Amino acid sequence: MTYLSPLSAPGRCLPLWRVLAVVWAIAGVMCVGKSQAQAVAEASVSQARNPAASHCRHLIAQFDVAWPTHQKAAHAARGHKSRDLGETQCNAGHYAEGVRTLKQALHDIGVKAVRTSPAH
Repeated sequence: MTYLSPLSAPGRCLPLWRVLAVVWAIAGVMCVGKSQAQAVAEASVSQARNPAASHCRHLIAQFDVAWPTHQKAAHAARGHKSRDLGETQCNAGHYAEGVRTLKQALHDIGVKAVRTSPAH
């Protein structure tokens, strides 16, 4: 009996974010137990549907891309701490605070935050 992966079927591909979400959820089950992993998986699904969460992810990604060339900025250490705090706030569902903190982090390293959604 031959088993075919859904990824190998012609014309059928899974989006990368879904594959990564499943891998992340499985890793969470192995590391933190079923109930916490379920909470993490549910949070990631709700974030995928929330424009504010998407804005957080875009700002975090913008910071991470800019960091290698801006880590010598005058307030780089403060900016990196703000980036981590902003990510924590976003992951906790405090999107408005997270977005403000992430924008400040970008400002600290001398990068202008790019507007990623019409809601913000």
